[in-house]
Amino acid sequence: MLIVELDGARWLNDVGFGASPLEPIELVDGARSDAALWPLVLRWEEITHGSPGWAVHQRGAGADEWQVRQVFTENPQYPVDFAVGNHFVASNDRSPFVIRPYVQRQCPDRYDTLDALTWTTERPGSAPKQEAVSPHEVPKLLADVFDIRTDADEADLLVRRLTELDRQQA
Repeated sequence: MLIVELDGARWLNDVGFGASPLEPIELVDGARSDAALWPLVLRWEEITHGSPGWAVHQRGAGADEWQVRQVFTENPQYPVDFAVGNHFVASNDRSPFVIRPYVQRQCPDRYDTLDALTWTTERPGSAPKQEAVSPHEVPKLLADVFDIRTDADEADLLVRRLTELDRQQA
């Protein structure tokens, strides 16, 4: 996340992963974005016991249902803060990104995720649809749904790793 000042206004820019806002949101309590599949509202509130901060709320399944999507403070962050987090996510055995493939894509009408062998599709106003896929289906699913192409060697390696992972979890 990045806070940018422009012409006297402060804007939240989140170029993160997943269903991040598709446009900057002015950093004021109650600011709203309707650019994504689910509307977002920014609130200044208690985010941990006695500590205020910003919370990004996302519209839930019902018209009046909102859920906290993420929270953050304006405490300064330094390169080491990012290096440590990135190192953990990329290399620690407990990181889900090391253990299994995790892919996300936000489209105009839906949000798809592939978490190992579970493919989930979410659409506004509907319950998420989950489907178990086989390791051999994953390369085609990556191409068709996520627009990720693999060559034959990459596809073979992916299928082998997913087959091993599936056996370990059985």
